[in-house]
Amino acid sequence: MPANLPHLYFESLRREVTVPLLDLVDAVVEGLPAGAGPVGIVATRPIRDAGLYQRALADRGMTALAADSTQVAIDNLLGALWAGRPQVDLGARWTRLLRDVAGLGAESVLLACTDFNAIEAREPNPLPVLDATRLMARKVVSTWLALTAPRGRSPA
Repeated sequence: MPANLPHLYFESLRREVTVPLLDLVDAVVEGLPAGAGPVGIVATRPIRDAGLYQRALADRGMTALAADSTQVAIDNLLGALWAGRPQVDLGARWTRLLRDVAGLGAESVLLACTDFNAIEAREPNPLPVLDATRLMARKVVSTWLALTAPRGRSPA
């Protein structure tokens, strides 16, 4: 499931379907570098407030940072993105947001909102960015290769 918000109901959905359902949160946390320092969470307010990534990171002994001050900036940036504001304005807001996240003590940023891909790819990032979309894509490909590998041979 490639979107974050439906993960609020992931276990219920998993019980209702007969096909394998990959968990985006698990895919993201599994894809993080071992020993990663504090991770700043950049997510929509419902995902932040639900604590999906905070719990998953804590379960692996990692620290998640998600402050009210940066959440206001995230909400405002999403509003500007959805309103179609000029890219220059979005880029400046993006850079400011990541600097604020770094100011919390984050050593990297987890993009737990697929809408930010439109900005992140074009802008300089003052912190390493871990993109949930890319990490899920890797998980999908590795799962597909494992399912389709000829018996007795491991996937390439």
